[in-house]
Amino acid sequence: MREVLIKGLESGLRNDAPDAEIAMRQKRRLCEIGLEDYSFVLFSRFLNSLDATGGASWLVETLESWNGPLDAHLIGISQLELSGWNATECAAIRNELRLKATLDRSRRLTEEYTVSPWTSKKSASAFQDDDEVKFPREGIG
Repeated sequence: MREVLIKGLESGLRNDAPDAEIAMRQKRRLCEIGLEDYSFVLFSRFLNSLDATGGASWLVETLESWNGPLDAHLIGISQLELSGWNATECAAIRNELRLKATLDRSRRLTEEYTVSPWTSKKSASAFQDDDEVKFPREGIG
C-alpha cells in the first residue's frame, strides 16, 4: 500500500493545479507518513520481542523454520528503503535474504533427492562413518 502511495506521489504537481488536487495530494502524503510510522512501530515491536525472548541464539535453538522471522525482517528493511534511508544497504540486505532463501531451497532439494527413488533407499544422513558407499560404474568416465 505504501509503495503505491509513494509511486503516486513521485510525479510533481503543475503550477496551476486546482486546490482540490493539492488537498488530495496532501492527504495521500499524510497517509503515507502514517503508514511509515506504523511500519516503524510494528518492526520495532518485532525486534524488541525477539530480543526479549533471547535474540538470535533463541531462534537457533527453538525455531524449525526461519521463514516467519526472515519475512518480517525483509518487510522491515523494505519499509526503510521506501523511506529513502540508506537504499544501498537495504538492497544488500534484501540480496542476502534471497541468498538465504536460495540456500534453503537447495537444502530441501538435496534432502528430497536423498530419499527419491532415483537414489539409494538409505539417505546420506543415515550413513555411518564405517559404511561403504558404492557408486554405479556406468556413466562414470
